[in-house]
Amino acid sequence: GTIEDAVRLANKAVEHTRAKKSTVTAVFTERASNLAYARRNLATHKVVHNLSTGKSMDGMMSPHHGVYPVRELVAQRPGRKKPDMVVLGAGAIGIPLAGYALQDGKTVALVGRKRLMDLIREKGVNIPVRTAPEDVSHFDVGEQLLVYSDDDFEGLDIATGGTVIIASKTPTLDDIVKTYMGKLAHANPSLLMVQNGVNPEGRLAESLRQHGYEALIENIVGSVVIGISSVDTSGGVPTVKSELKSLNYGVWDGRELSPHLRSNVNNLFFAPLQFVVAASAEDYRKMRFHKAIMNGANVLSGLFQAKVGEVKDNPWIGYSMWAKTREALAVAKEYGSLFDEHELLKQFGVVASTLVKHHLASMGQDIRNFIASPTKDLATEIHDLDLDFVRLAREAETRMNRAYGRMMEEFTHSVNVLRHEDPEKAVAFAQRFIDMNRALVELPPIYGTGEVPAALKFFQEEYVPSAVYENLQAAKAAFLGDERAAEIAVRYEAAPDRRRKRDFTVLWMDDHIEEGVALAAQ
Repeated sequence: GTIEDAVRLANKAVEHTRAKKSTVTAVFTERASNLAYARRNLATHKVVHNLSTGKSMDGMMSPHHGVYPVRELVAQRPGRKKPDMVVLGAGAIGIPLAGYALQDGKTVALVGRKRLMDLIREKGVNIPVRTAPEDVSHFDVGEQLLVYSDDDFEGLDIATGGTVIIASKTPTLDDIVKTYMGKLAHANPSLLMVQNGVNPEGRLAESLRQHGYEALIENIVGSVVIGISSVDTSGGVPTVKSELKSLNYGVWDGRELSPHLRSNVNNLFFAPLQFVVAASAEDYRKMRFHKAIMNGANVLSGLFQAKVGEVKDNPWIGYSMWAKTREALAVAKEYGSLFDEHELLKQFGVVASTLVKHHLASMGQDIRNFIASPTKDLATEIHDLDLDFVRLAREAETRMNRAYGRMMEEFTHSVNVLRHEDPEKAVAFAQRFIDMNRALVELPPIYGTGEVPAALKFFQEEYVPSAVYENLQAAKAAFLGDERAAEIAVRYEAAPDRRRKRDFTVLWMDDHIEEGVALAAQ
């Protein structure tokens, strides 16, 4: 029944057996609002026990007034099997991979955004059956499936020699290491990465070394996921819609994967995924570049909230996508990874028109998730997709990547500045900017943020990026004010040196402002 029913029955039980001094009443729930209600309204003269052992939880002395989520009981029950797999950053890719392991009888723990994890705790999750993708398996939280949110992961653990799937965005890898490895490193797990980008393995290794987990570097397994996947929550129960084709794994730096690591990865999954181990570092690099090139729609998906079908079918952003793909090819060649350009562009057209017609690329999903739940800063993979090409380029022409990449960086930073002041204002800013862009290329608005001007269309390559840039500046001025909007714009005008990392950070203390200004100028 409802939480009100549960609390009412609990209090009746307390009253009924008070004279016997032998009652134990427990109310277990997952939803934060229910926890708060139960704590306010439960009678205060009872002991909450672990139902499986009959002992007071955490050794607490009675009388104790407590309300506990189900997962705390599961975590504390003696003999509970530790997860074979932990998925960090569980979302569109991590959840279906976890689902295949669940269908194979393995125990899995998901760690992801609070909004989605709360929904899975409450409703469970539907995942396509590995051998019959049209059918789904339903899993509820319990013995086999544990769920933690990124702000509440008490009790997270993993079996010795288990596998951690790191499915978060590449820019968050350092936070992943700082936040979770202290709970998982003791088990010496394999670390399977499913990020996009050119060399996310190098970033993870650097972070592990920096935070004292250098011994885990040899456990890193990189992978390139081919196919598309999303999590649909519109029907109430989160449902994975997946067309994952393959997971190609290897390592960027050319070291040999140990038989133990190969076995760990192979034993996690089987059909319909087909696993291909890269034969050489060059082959694996080619896979990564190929995937990054095929992600040419990513920034366009973010700036226009456009599905790949819309991107391809729209003459203005479709041409931009084609131009970006050509530039990405040029940069890959600069880096020494050679492709058959005509074959790849032909394949790009086929894939865009058929296999991923309704796919919303990951930057578009990032922004849509932020708009739905602005509880954390917006993080996109811009540093590791388009701008990696810029960073690696020497002679290659990357005009389109520079234009769109710079705008995506500036937009992301503006959203996060606003979020720290007023999350609702940050959401409104993102919605306004996206609707302006969609009107620009004659796509219908999806957020309904009011009338937005539709500019005249020209087929020049430079026009759409310039018009989107003007939209960004107009939206920034409206939400941040002219002065602060200009400050953020200046921050991104200094191409190409704007990508250089800070050598140090100056903290301006109240009594030392002049010294801080002088030091910053140097």
